[in-house]
Amino acid sequence: MADKELKLLDKVEFHLGLANTSIELENTLKTYLCPTLLKLASPYESVRKKVLQICTHIRLRIKSNEDIKLPTNILLEQYHSETVGNFVKNFTLLFLETAFFRLNEEEKKKMLSKLIPGVSTYFIEHKKKITYLILHILEIYGDSHKTNICGFENDQSLKSVFDTSSEDFAFMADVFKDLSLFSLSYFHSLSKKLSKEKIQELSSVNYLNNANLSLNDANFSLQISILKKTCPGLSFDSFKFLTPKGLDTFNIDVLNRIKIGVIQFLSTSYFSLDQKFVTFIIFKFDTDYNISSFAEACLKKLSVDLENEKVINGIYSLLVGDNNELETVKRNPVSAQIYVHLINLLTKSYFAAKNAENILKLLTYGLQNNVQKIIQATIAFVNWIARISPDDILKPIIRPTLTLITNYIQNDEDKNEQLKEQLFMSFGLIAKRETNYIDISVLKFLFDSLKKETKSVRLSIEQSLFLIMPRFQNIQEELLEELNSLLFQIIISDHIDAHFSALRYCLAIFPFHESRARMLCLICLRENCIPKVKEEAKKGLDPYWFLIINQMKDVKQNQDNVFSKNSYNFSSFPAFEDLIETLENQKLNSHGDNFFSRYFESLSPNIKNHMMKFIRQTLIMNLLQNDEYIQNFNPLNTAWEEQLDIAISDNEVFRITYKKKIDIAWNNNTKFKKYLISYFLYLLKNFCETPLEFAYDILELISFGPDDLTLMLTDKFDLLQAFLLLSKENLEYNVPHILGIVGSHYNISIERITELLILFTRSETSQTNRQSFSTHSSLLSLGYILSRLKLRGRLTTINIDLLYQCYNFIIEKVSSGNRLENISALVALGELSIFDTLSDFKTSNQEKFNSLITTIIDLYIKSKTDIKLREIITTTLGKIAATIDPKQPEIDAILNCIFENYQTEHVYSYFIDGEALSCIAAGWKSKFLYKFVDMSVSSIPETSRSEHMDFILKKILQEYIISTKPSLKKASIIWLLSLIRYCGESLSIQDNILIMQNAFILLLSDKDSFIQELASKGLKLLYEKCSEEMKSSLVNDLILCLTSKKKIKRTITSETELFDHEIHRENNTSISTYGDVCSLATELGNPELVYQFLNISSNSTIWQTRKGVAFSINEIISSNTKIDIIKNNPELFKKMISCLFLYKFHPISDVKKVMENIFNIFVNLEKISEFNKDIMDRLLKGLGDQSWYIREASCNALADFLQTQTVESIESYLEDIIIMSFRAIDDIKETVRLAASSLCRCITSFIIKNIGYRNNKKSDQNIILEKSIPIFLKSVISDIQEVKGYALDTLIKICDTSELSLKPFIPVLIDNLLNFLTELEPQAMNYLELNADRFDMTQEQLNDARVSLLRTSPILNAIESCIDKFDEEVARKTIPLLLNTTQKAVGLPTKLACSKVIISIILRKKDYVSLYANDIFRVFQACLFDRNHTARISFSTSLGYIARIASIKNLTLLDSNLKKVYFEEKDEKKLITVASVYKHISIYANEKFVSLFHLFLPIVFLGKHDQFESVSFQFNEIWNENAGGSGFMALHSNKILDFIIFGLDNNHWRLKKISAIALTKVIESSKIDEYLDKLIPNLMDILEGKFWDGKEAVLNAFITLFVYNENYLLDKAYLIQKTFDILVRETKRNNINYQRHVLCHFNRYMELYSTPESFENIYSIIEKYISNDLEKKEISEDNENSKSMGLILREHSLNIIASAFYPKSDKTYTCYVELVRIWKENIQLTWNIQIAICKSIQKIFKKNFLNTFLFDQLKNNDTLLDNWNIIYHALCNKKYESVRNEAVKAAKVFIESLKDYNDSELKSRILKDFNEFKLTENSSMIKADLNHICFSGY
Repeated sequence: MADKELKLLDKVEFHLGLANTSIELENTLKTYLCPTLLKLASPYESVRKKVLQICTHIRLRIKSNEDIKLPTNILLEQYHSETVGNFVKNFTLLFLETAFFRLNEEEKKKMLSKLIPGVSTYFIEHKKKITYLILHILEIYGDSHKTNICGFENDQSLKSVFDTSSEDFAFMADVFKDLSLFSLSYFHSLSKKLSKEKIQELSSVNYLNNANLSLNDANFSLQISILKKTCPGLSFDSFKFLTPKGLDTFNIDVLNRIKIGVIQFLSTSYFSLDQKFVTFIIFKFDTDYNISSFAEACLKKLSVDLENEKVINGIYSLLVGDNNELETVKRNPVSAQIYVHLINLLTKSYFAAKNAENILKLLTYGLQNNVQKIIQATIAFVNWIARISPDDILKPIIRPTLTLITNYIQNDEDKNEQLKEQLFMSFGLIAKRETNYIDISVLKFLFDSLKKETKSVRLSIEQSLFLIMPRFQNIQEELLEELNSLLFQIIISDHIDAHFSALRYCLAIFPFHESRARMLCLICLRENCIPKVKEEAKKGLDPYWFLIINQMKDVKQNQDNVFSKNSYNFSSFPAFEDLIETLENQKLNSHGDNFFSRYFESLSPNIKNHMMKFIRQTLIMNLLQNDEYIQNFNPLNTAWEEQLDIAISDNEVFRITYKKKIDIAWNNNTKFKKYLISYFLYLLKNFCETPLEFAYDILELISFGPDDLTLMLTDKFDLLQAFLLLSKENLEYNVPHILGIVGSHYNISIERITELLILFTRSETSQTNRQSFSTHSSLLSLGYILSRLKLRGRLTTINIDLLYQCYNFIIEKVSSGNRLENISALVALGELSIFDTLSDFKTSNQEKFNSLITTIIDLYIKSKTDIKLREIITTTLGKIAATIDPKQPEIDAILNCIFENYQTEHVYSYFIDGEALSCIAAGWKSKFLYKFVDMSVSSIPETSRSEHMDFILKKILQEYIISTKPSLKKASIIWLLSLIRYCGESLSIQDNILIMQNAFILLLSDKDSFIQELASKGLKLLYEKCSEEMKSSLVNDLILCLTSKKKIKRTITSETELFDHEIHRENNTSISTYGDVCSLATELGNPELVYQFLNISSNSTIWQTRKGVAFSINEIISSNTKIDIIKNNPELFKKMISCLFLYKFHPISDVKKVMENIFNIFVNLEKISEFNKDIMDRLLKGLGDQSWYIREASCNALADFLQTQTVESIESYLEDIIIMSFRAIDDIKETVRLAASSLCRCITSFIIKNIGYRNNKKSDQNIILEKSIPIFLKSVISDIQEVKGYALDTLIKICDTSELSLKPFIPVLIDNLLNFLTELEPQAMNYLELNADRFDMTQEQLNDARVSLLRTSPILNAIESCIDKFDEEVARKTIPLLLNTTQKAVGLPTKLACSKVIISIILRKKDYVSLYANDIFRVFQACLFDRNHTARISFSTSLGYIARIASIKNLTLLDSNLKKVYFEEKDEKKLITVASVYKHISIYANEKFVSLFHLFLPIVFLGKHDQFESVSFQFNEIWNENAGGSGFMALHSNKILDFIIFGLDNNHWRLKKISAIALTKVIESSKIDEYLDKLIPNLMDILEGKFWDGKEAVLNAFITLFVYNENYLLDKAYLIQKTFDILVRETKRNNINYQRHVLCHFNRYMELYSTPESFENIYSIIEKYISNDLEKKEISEDNENSKSMGLILREHSLNIIASAFYPKSDKTYTCYVELVRIWKENIQLTWNIQIAICKSIQKIFKKNFLNTFLFDQLKNNDTLLDNWNIIYHALCNKKYESVRNEAVKAAKVFIESLKDYNDSELKSRILKDFNEFKLTENSSMIKADLNHICFSGY
């Protein structure tokens, strides 16, 4: 068997030997090469060796002769055969490669479709070689002069391969991507390290197939390192795959051509978007400009969807690389430039933000990189994912990302500030998304950075800290301690830049009751803290400002009742014990100093005061917060501290409660007792150092506290005495007061007290003693000590004489001339009097005591201007009178003194008078005196004094209160209020309640608003003081009085105004009178409420004074009765709450204030959410109320109400809310309209907040959108401008904000928004359109204005947002509506918008709309020729994009329709539309355009010659972009000519002209032999007719046809003659302009086809143009234009007659003579005629017509001389150099033609004239030409 095979091989070898020529060898190889290679599969080694010998022989034979071609197709078929083994394929492929490079370019192109199939399945080495061949095929396409993309699209075999080899194309796409990353700089870099031979060795297969390749190999390591630098993103295996021949695989030119070819191939439809997009991007950054620009152009034509999974994954693969274990497979990320571009694309993709694994890899690489641009791009991506990524995707990568950013910042200290700012901001954004608790280390890192960064960077850090703050607000309890420690360390440090942020965390995270947080606030008050920090720290110690800072926190933190029973209320004060413990135990430094140390006090001068104040407030709040009588006190306002101080000092309820609670805590709470003692001792220490600052705090504690505290002070008794020395000039009550309490204590001996009393009474006489007390200090001390001794029962132990001495000392100083002593003595007398200390003294010294009273009254009278002194006197008189028998005459004197004080201008004094009257009226039964009991005594002093109330009440009620004097009336009502307040339980008061009520009602009608306020308060106070049995009587009486049902003698009626303005109620009637108030209370079901409403006018500034506040506090804490009444009737309560909620937004500020107060009283004990339904019903009803007050209040109330509501609570009302708010916008009252506008903004905010992508409740989003969108859509077309605006604005925000929930509404939204563009167009546009002539405006200008408005329209942006949310279902519903709107649209804005929208959909959601391509194409094609030109252009642009998804059938139909329009229309603008469609298809759907270029090419070519420049310009652009020059036109000339012939046959003259122009261009660049028989008759037929505009173009084409096809006419004399006849005929046309063209073409014709008879024939035709006689006749008849045209015709005629001159005929002499005659007649004319004559001379003499015979004939005349004279005349034209230049050329030809002429006379004349001319000529150029004239033979 082997022998047989060997014999066959011998025969093959024999045939090869016989092949002597290349052709023979080629044929032999074609037959035997492939069968011979198959023998390599033989099992016999001898056979295989023989085959190898033959192969070697063949290779040697063909190597020396490259013209020998191998059987390429057969080799390829054999290679593809499945029966052929790999060994045979190796050799087959070897010969195939050789065969390939011997093919011509066209043959190579055809190989592409044969090489691609199966390439993805080949063995790796085979893949390399096949890919190598494919790349070299694409190199051909990379030569822009030879082909373009249509070569791929028109390759039918390639199309058929694509259908079955998609995997192979995908493989090639990967290869192309690797090629885009490839650079020859690798070899350049490697050649610097290694020799060329070494490089080739490293590229060998043996080296690369070494399984032991590793980085330990120095050469391999070198290659890897260079590859990473020169070709980033490319693996070593991929690099070697692309370079099978190593360094010799490519050179730079070949590689660049291959890359361009690859780009062209990728641009075809064979490759999907994900296969080509990233490759184009890489090519875009190629160093070669041609490659980068071409790739960028291709990118622009792509419709890129950044939500495409494959596209995004492709980008990620380039960015993160491949960290494979095999070094040869590993890929690094791409170069920095490409990397930045790709990551910027990811920041626009929602899908990219959902790939957690790749995101982390990307961030890891980016944040560990040293390239700043990569860092910045990565930061931008971090910001993107922080906003967009879903929680489940982002959660696993948050902490690693934070670690990466942290490490990056910490590891490099040299980064620029801008980069650091971005890093810290990204840190905050990403950390903010952490749903679990963030580690405290994050805060530590940020605060540490805050300490050391620059100012600009610190701002970013602070913003980052602010962003993550919410994550710590619900921090776990066990982490609070760690957080507190961190903040403490920051705040206690000297890094002042970190203090503010740390303090903000302290205020935001820790509740007010957290002692450690308040401790941090105290530290921030030290001296070295900046002012901003100190101010914030003060707010942290104030519950009111603390809540203001935290007002955005959840509901439980917004309770503003400090005395809530909930001990964990966010605004509750810390526990007193915890606070003191914290301050004691917290160490401020390494020395162990705490807050009570000297170190803390040294931090700031006032820091100790702030701490002591806060401790005091904490103590008070702790004691009062759970008391049932105090709970309604609401101190959370700006004046709460003052109110608290006043309540503690003046209000009996507060004082009693305080004392009771501190006693309970002292006795029952050991811890409280311990820390109270600690606090008191620290206070005592500071008091000893600065007594005046802390005296009040000490006094308060010993007054209310247990006796043990006073006992602790007895040890300091001597020190207290010393303190009195400090008060030399100023009046200081507190220290003497303390001395009185301590000095009277049982622990102080009587002896020491006696010594002190003696010292006080002698202080005045001891002026020489430097340690003497001041008189006023002595007086005050005597008053407090003696009175407290009396109260303790120890006064009797004092020597009576000493006591009297003390009393006399005090009495004497009352009348001293020293004001300070007067005041001190009066205060002392008052203190002695209230405890009846002077009882014995009065008995034994009655006269002196009476004289004292007289003295005091006289002092009162004298001190009219000293208000303070008068007030002290009044108080003292009241205290004195409290223990005097009312029957004594001194009482009357005191009363008269007080009553006369009504004349004072200081209303505040009336309250002092009232307090004094209460003492006079009831003695110790007046609660006013209770506050003076300041020691731990069992009860108040008891006296047997009777009341004097009846007399005072009678005086006030019967005389003063009804006085016509305003000041007396005002004073009397305040006196009466004081009596009721302090003596309300008195029988006299109770017996006269009805009378007093009538008195107050009487005063309600007073015109003085303050009197009305007082009367109102009086009525309310009476109601509170009366018994339960009496209350109903009061109510009934009041109702009767106010409704005028009870006839009493008074001036008040039911019409007496209560307010300056009206309040309105539900039934649209006003509440402006007291009768209305009564009716409202009755209507609500509880007449007792009238007392609450009667208190609504409290606006006088007097209520802000200390006495006014004290008066009001009593009302606040006594409001439990009202609350109980309301709570007993729930239905009434609900109704009341809804009314009050509405009224507290009343437009009248006075009413608003009062209603707010009432509302707060009623509601602060209940949850407002329980009344949502009632409130909402009331507010909606109010929006439609007839009264503007109610409508406005309802708008404001509803705006406020919405801010606290959820979707569930508002769901059933949402539609009504929107409708009613829109109705209110059109209210007749401006203030209502403004309120409604604010409400609409709130509604919008509510909707947007609840449909945002952060809201995970999809049901809420659906509910809102379902209810609101239809109303908003309907409202946009409202006649009310404001309603339109708000509705549209909300719709736009909905489109921008909502995500998935919006999808069901997108179709109707887009449909309506498109129509709104026209409906909402400014009316000014319509006005301008109707009056365009008046304003000198064109339709184009108006359209441009409309387009500009549309570009900036937010509606389009909203539609774009909707398109972003497209999916298959949305597209199914939207596209039909969009197309319907497009068809029916009337307004230009809607038409333009429809066009833009469909473009946007195709660009971004192409996959979803491809199914509807036919419908979209049909509609937009139908709309293409709209009446408006701007709309037409817009639709043409749309069709360019639609062509991307359109079928070939549709595009073919479009082409047919456009051609029809082009042939039939004359309107320029419609023709522009046709051109625009083709242009936009070319730009935006280039792949489709190229594939159909054979259809589009003829009209594009024809159109580029259109008579309208605007049309031809667009067609020219298309041609230049897609055609390949003249060669391309020649290639497609057949199609173009067919189209031109069709145009010539068209009945429209315009088309004939354009076709003729186009034909001329084709004739000039292509051979059209086969069309001559068609074209010539056709053109002749067209020329048969009369003249028409454009006929000259047909004539030009006709003559050009003959000019470029001379050979065709050689044997067609009849055709030449017929052409001549046509030209003759055409010269006879009457149009002079057309005659010019005819003569011009006649000249062209005569230059080629002149005959001996031509001259005579032509002369007869043109004689009229060149004859001077005829010219004179015509000029006399024609105008100036005709003259110039006549000269042009003469010029052409001279050219024609010269062209008609035939040199070789028997008529030559005659013709020449005639020519000279003609020249001679015309040479005197204009310069252009002279030039024409000179050129004619040149033309005929170049024909060499002169011969011996002709010379003989010419000797007999002067023709030659005349000819010279003609030339010389032109030479002498000094005006025009151009004439002389042509004359010189004519002279040269003429002179050289006469060299054999023997007329010496003529030659002498010529020489003479020539030399003269030469001497006078100035032009250097002409002189140079003259020097070249040869005079040989002269």
